[in-house]
Amino acid sequence: MGNLSNRLGILSFVNFGVLVLFSSRNNVLLWVTDWQYSTFILLHHWVGRLAILEAILHSLIFLRDWIVTNKLAKDQNLPYWWWGCIGTITAFLLLPLSIPVVRLNRYELFLATHIVLSILIFLGSWYHIYFKYMHQSGYETWLYIVFAIWGFDRLVRLLRLLRHGICTATITVIDKDYIRLDIKATVATGHVYLYFLNSRFWESHPFSVASTIIQNTKSESMGSDTPPEGLQTESLNNKMEPTVTSQPAEVAEPGMVFYMRTLNGATKALRARCHIQLLVEGSYGHHEDLSEYPTLICIAGGVGITACLPYLRAHCGSRYLYWGTRSQALATSMQPLTHLYEMEIAVGRRLDLASILEGQGGDFAVVVSGPASMVDETRQIVSMLARRKRVKLVVESFSW
Repeated sequence: MGNLSNRLGILSFVNFGVLVLFSSRNNVLLWVTDWQYSTFILLHHWVGRLAILEAILHSLIFLRDWIVTNKLAKDQNLPYWWWGCIGTITAFLLLPLSIPVVRLNRYELFLATHIVLSILIFLGSWYHIYFKYMHQSGYETWLYIVFAIWGFDRLVRLLRLLRHGICTATITVIDKDYIRLDIKATVATGHVYLYFLNSRFWESHPFSVASTIIQNTKSESMGSDTPPEGLQTESLNNKMEPTVTSQPAEVAEPGMVFYMRTLNGATKALRARCHIQLLVEGSYGHHEDLSEYPTLICIAGGVGITACLPYLRAHCGSRYLYWGTRSQALATSMQPLTHLYEMEIAVGRRLDLASILEGQGGDFAVVVSGPASMVDETRQIVSMLARRKRVKLVVESFSW
């Protein structure tokens, strides 16, 4: 039983390193593979559960063994025992505080407790080994690996932050749910992490870069629920037609444009401000090469459209955009970025995904970004279609 418990403890330490690696923004496996960051976050969740289960079993088996052999009364007062208890208990607490309802609805609480408890786990594990073996066993090597991965990730994050310095962003309220944020003279691609310096500057939030050109057009009407002349909102049953182009831009300059849905927390506080200072960490992410597919279908929900725009810009074949949004004002605001593509906009309605995808002929690629229900339905339909035709699915999402 002692051997079994020790093996479980070692496996838990090994998984700690994998756990930290998979959650790192600068995960070297992201550079080696073409996997999405959301894939590694999913693996991070399951490796974490395994590591915690192994730690709990390690402690329970030794506890049972110590009770049977009458060692508990002596060892429970020793430092190694208490630090082991601290590591195991904090690992157990990490599970209920990381469930989806907490991550999605109380992200700031999740982030703070996740960091604090993780530090206690690694600290408890370190002192547990130190006081038990005094560096004679080599078990601490696995913790060296954890600290090295964590330190490398933080160092690269700092370098990415210093690259852009302190930036000033202009905030435009679109409607009661969405805002637009423009950062001039700073360019990044893919997605970036923003640190808002007005409050909780230590927190970072990921956002897709909608455009690297800031445009102010005559046809823009921020906050209006009435589409400007030329903007077509197609019904689901109508034949797709390309939207009419907007008026030429008055101003076009390099920078970054973000569209955000304001929820509780940091994004909600932005609605009351016109300008804000922030830090930009990026660029992150990569876009798969879909040039071998003659047709590209992009399916977006809400501000998920910002993750689809780079694929639309890069593709040289036929490009179609299907966008479901609750806000006409958002569709109006984004017209300068979407008017070049054949598109169908469903405002306040669900897209008929089965009709859209099953009606496509030949080989095609599908990029989807939006609510989980939309992504799941798209994945199910594409999986069925892949049995009889060549089709590629790319999911763009941020997971926690």
